[in-house]
Amino acid sequence: MGKPAKGRDFDRDEPRQSRGHRGKEKKKRFEEPEERGHRGVREHEAEAFGLAQPLREAKDFLDTAEVIAGLDLVISTETAIPNLSAAMGVPTCVLTTMDVDWRWAAWYSGVTVCAQQTPGNWFGSIAEAAETIRTLLASRASDQAA
Repeated sequence: MGKPAKGRDFDRDEPRQSRGHRGKEKKKRFEEPEERGHRGVREHEAEAFGLAQPLREAKDFLDTAEVIAGLDLVISTETAIPNLSAAMGVPTCVLTTMDVDWRWAAWYSGVTVCAQQTPGNWFGSIAEAAETIRTLLASRASDQAA
């Protein structure tokens, strides 16, 4: 969730009120690795929604990469995680501010950039990421039907 001491980090942080809807959808998984010092709050939030936490025991990036390799999609703010997943070729949605970093398009294929339309407002970005999930699920369903 960012580092409050960092100058512009406030606009990269998803507000808590926009996270409340996460647990209301069926079959959600919670995979948000963070620095060890920030994990406690996220673990409690995930547990409250009954969400899996496969990175709880991760000790390094190799452990993290092993978990990411088994995912269909990674959705994250701009951290090391989407860089890792994109570099591994795992479809990735990056929730970002209006000031989109050019590297997402230049360095990685298979990355969907879900940028804010209004500074500090993550709802549009999250809706765009949700649409990416729906598209992935529809694609899987049509592949199975064929």
